[in-house]
Amino acid sequence: MYLEQVITPHPLKTIGESPRYLEDAAKLQKIAQSIGFISLIQPEIIDEYSYYQAGNIANQVRKSLWYPKDKNQYDWFPDADISYKSSTITPENLVNHQVADCFGYTILTSEALHKANINHFVAIANNHATILMPKSRSDCVYLLDPLNPKLSQVLLGNNYQTSLNDIKTSVNKENKVNIVLNSNIIALNVDTDTEKVMTLNPWLGTKRSRSWQKSYAEQPYILMRAYEASVGRTVLTNYSLLIKSIENQDYHQSINYLEKLQGLYPEIDERKKDDKVIKRLVTGLSLIQEKELAARAIELYLSSFEKITYLTKQREGDYWRIIAKNTKDKSAAFKAKESYEIAKNKTRSFSHILNKKLMLACALCLELDQVM
Repeated sequence: MYLEQVITPHPLKTIGESPRYLEDAAKLQKIAQSIGFISLIQPEIIDEYSYYQAGNIANQVRKSLWYPKDKNQYDWFPDADISYKSSTITPENLVNHQVADCFGYTILTSEALHKANINHFVAIANNHATILMPKSRSDCVYLLDPLNPKLSQVLLGNNYQTSLNDIKTSVNKENKVNIVLNSNIIALNVDTDTEKVMTLNPWLGTKRSRSWQKSYAEQPYILMRAYEASVGRTVLTNYSLLIKSIENQDYHQSINYLEKLQGLYPEIDERKKDDKVIKRLVTGLSLIQEKELAARAIELYLSSFEKITYLTKQREGDYWRIIAKNTKDKSAAFKAKESYEIAKNKTRSFSHILNKKLMLACALCLELDQVM
């Protein structure tokens, strides 16, 4: 989709090199042929050879793209549809300006790996996209980070809690899998100053709700969702466009992108305080009195969770309460109340926050009942 249109090196990175198409410069067809040959005559080294060639391909992609790190660098591309405050950069900029964030880097790297016949998954955690490569001869996975090569490393049993067999089975069956990663160990493999690594790579230590801050310090795990490669590229594209359409307040277009993410929504760590993308969409739709579409957004979002816990139901209640407040819809208020009650029944521990939200939902039901 993009691979055939990207020129390397990027104009801002040209140092005496003649521009060529990335597909030719990376020698992808030659790599694919060599991988096919090695897998037949020397299969015991195919993993290491694939990692080596994948690293070369990722380096070539980095030469081809530009990631603006601050506002001044964004100003270098005045015609591009990008903003320093934007959550992500639209896919169109990848081709038109060869400007991209981690989504674009990962999409293009994945296309190149596919062309080179290198097995991999596309993954995302805390809005950071990356590549995972299974090691067929042992139970481990290689993290190949297209945007930041310093993060690339082998993920062994002590820093991820999902077996390779489970990953392959789930991806083959459902095109996706949830993987739990120990972000402290990942950071430690980069630098002994783990706090510095997490500051430079905030996706490794995302902010969570207050109730989870202590447990996260004791067990610093993040939840990553990985996909079959082509599915993952589509998910990243649609998720990117979903965010951009919400920023443009084009909520009817947003719900179309969310429809394409049904069952595949990438951000499913329920420990976060809320999902800002879904919250903004539900708020925007309810403010323009699109109650049914706002309700559909909640339904589509929840379809991506394999298990509905009290935290998920609590978040569902939050979204129903937003709809009720903005549309003055009594039925939405009762659905918020019902969600909070189910959440309360699902947890054994007392929650002041949950009880407060339930009280607010009850008060809203009474208020709207009087209005009616």
